[in-house]
Amino acid sequence: FEHQTQAATGATTGDWLVMFFTPSCHLCHRLTATLESVGCKHKGRMNVARVNKETYGEKTGRRFELGLEDKPDIIFFRLGKMYHYKGDEYDPATLSSFMTATYVDQAAEDIPLPKSPLSDLVQLCLDYMSAYPLLVGACLCVPILLLLAFLLIMRGRRNQSLGRQRRRRRGTEGEERK
Repeated sequence: FEHQTQAATGATTGDWLVMFFTPSCHLCHRLTATLESVGCKHKGRMNVARVNKETYGEKTGRRFELGLEDKPDIIFFRLGKMYHYKGDEYDPATLSSFMTATYVDQAAEDIPLPKSPLSDLVQLCLDYMSAYPLLVGACLCVPILLLLAFLLIMRGRRNQSLGRQRRRRRGTEGEERK
């Protein structure tokens, strides 16, 4: 992504309208033709692209903190700033208007630099925790339950061995008394 757009460096290859999508998003699939129409209309002046935020664009999606929801996230990159499309209409005329004029109505945000591998891993974990809280909770509970079971078993064995030692002592004390 960064290689093609050069968005963070400021040495941009032009303005970019990028739709981040998931394969299970039905609206995203319907928007493919719309994006192609917008791309043809602005060919040579502006660029249009699609990025799958679950596969090849996973790191880029985390970089822009998009999450894994089944909805299109459309961002317009212009002159070192990014503008999120927050409209409900996805027709070619509305998206073209956003690229040429109405993007200024949105808050301009600085483009985040690409993340380090550690930051990327932390962001991945946070995304999965927010997307699948029950699964993450279950995965965290299983090791804790296994640890508790292990401790209880070891405690029981320790009590059994202490009981045997006490019985042996009582037995040897009884023999000494005779």
